Amino acid sequence: MKLNIPLDALLKGNEKIEEAVAAFNNDRNQKTLGGVVNAIGHEMEQGTRFLLAAVPMQAPGGNNASRPAFRMNVLKTNNGALVAAAFTSTAEQRKGGKTEALAVPIKDVFENVLRMEQLQGVVLNPWGSNFLITRQLITSILSYAEQKAKLEAMTPKERAAMLAQMAAAAQLKRREQAGTNAKPVQEGNAAGTADAKDVREKITLVRRKPVVIRITPDFAKGAVLGLAVGDALGTPVEGTNREALSKDPVTGFREGGVYGKPAGTWGDDTGMTLCAVDSLAENDTLNYGDIFERYFNWRMYGNDTADGESFGIDSTADAAVMNYARGTGPLQCGLNDQEYGGNGSLMRILPFAILLLRRNHLMNDADRYMLHQASALTHTAPESKLACELYALVIRALVLGGAEKAKEEAVQDAVDDADLYYRGALSAKEETAEDSEEDKEAMEAHREVVKDYDEIREALPVFDKLADIKAFAALPEAEIESSGRARDSLEAAVWCFLTTDNYRDCVLKAVNLGGDTDTTAALAGALAGIRYGFADIPEEWRTGVAKADEIGAKADAFQQRWLIGKQE
Repeated sequence: MKLNIPLDALLKGNEKIEEAVAAFNNDRNQKTLGGVVNAIGHEMEQGTRFLLAAVPMQAPGGNNASRPAFRMNVLKTNNGALVAAAFTSTAEQRKGGKTEALAVPIKDVFENVLRMEQLQGVVLNPWGSNFLITRQLITSILSYAEQKAKLEAMTPKERAAMLAQMAAAAQLKRREQAGTNAKPVQEGNAAGTADAKDVREKITLVRRKPVVIRITPDFAKGAVLGLAVGDALGTPVEGTNREALSKDPVTGFREGGVYGKPAGTWGDDTGMTLCAVDSLAENDTLNYGDIFERYFNWRMYGNDTADGESFGIDSTADAAVMNYARGTGPLQCGLNDQEYGGNGSLMRILPFAILLLRRNHLMNDADRYMLHQASALTHTAPESKLACELYALVIRALVLGGAEKAKEEAVQDAVDDADLYYRGALSAKEETAEDSEEDKEAMEAHREVVKDYDEIREALPVFDKLADIKAFAALPEAEIESSGRARDSLEAAVWCFLTTDNYRDCVLKAVNLGGDTDTTAALAGALAGIRYGFADIPEEWRTGVAKADEIGAKADAFQQRWLIGKQE
């Protein structure tokens, strides 16, 4: 019996992809791109179909399962690349006139595109709000789905065995890439032996006069939970514009929203932060391999998530995780955002920043390079690295200054520190005067440790708005951007922190700026949690945020090992 199923019924589910594509085309950044990839991956798993521009084809000699039952029509892009074409609805199909198309499962579309080496991908809705799904994205989506399906079908014992095999294969690939015959890495070190010097880095100690660093018993808890609460407040309205939030401002936890989650649910900002917190709480050294293994487990298996599902990851970080899954060393996984540095490393830099507050520790070149490398695990753009360094410097200045020092002075100290270290680059000094011999000698010494010193120095003028903190704090809200760019997120978080005097007002102001609401509020929330303390976070938020007790315990363990147990 032949069933007459309406074509639109076969395409049900594509509206979510259309929404994600529209959001990306409205504001092209890493977060919205990740939203498109996640929507496509989800609908593929559900069996959703695309209308593929193709014509039926009968294989010679009858049915032949090894050959597709259709021939795809091919388009040529403006740069001459050949791509397949697909539509999310019959309405989109009709925009191209008489375009013959077949309803084909998304997975089958992708697999057939990959079979044709001349195709560079598939363009979705070519005559409407279009989106090019490149071969690289297709490969990542299929790879993720395949691994997820295998793991879900396994028993816990089988799953553990497979993960062990994947880790061993990744280690072997890293050794082969490094051209070494080193012995296999001992259990507990997820990174390749070739990266041992970097991965097992123990931050260089400098024996100079110790500094007094005053840490309260709940310091790390205030910082990490402050970040998590901000993330949870911002997650439901992520991507909402400022005008809409001015009419319906966030005043507390909300359910539903962008990701349809319960109230108090946090996303990638907190999840990736907790990965590093866990690693540092369990290890006496900074082990990038172990941290990245946790990022991988968070992304693939839902570890360190609010509800067992990782969501919200930007495309740059996602691609870095996939690089790691293919066996790339942790410090070689990151990517450089094309137009500007994204905030995907800044949002998770808090635990690395806290390492600058070890007892009696005097900050040095190795600390700065550590922050750059921590960013480069996923984001290698100089702007992203420098945003991480500046944020860490602000945290350190706030703690060193204590409650006695005004916030504006502490933040100015942090900015001046960076400007001095990079020899006046914040004010573009090199355009008006040559570097002195003293400057040249100092910079040469820095370069010996900070391998990316020059590229970071060149990026510093991007943050010139922070040169005068008093003037910056006086800026009207209209001059504060809150996008997914690292610079914008840092400036927005610092501005909210400087223009409020308590935790609640700080994070709500950050959320209601709109845009990348979860990251802005997470960054501002950590600063407010550090400045005003754990107790200043409203009780209904401290207890209502997902896994509040677990987050507090993780933060306490991290503080015990690195801020109380260590002395330098």
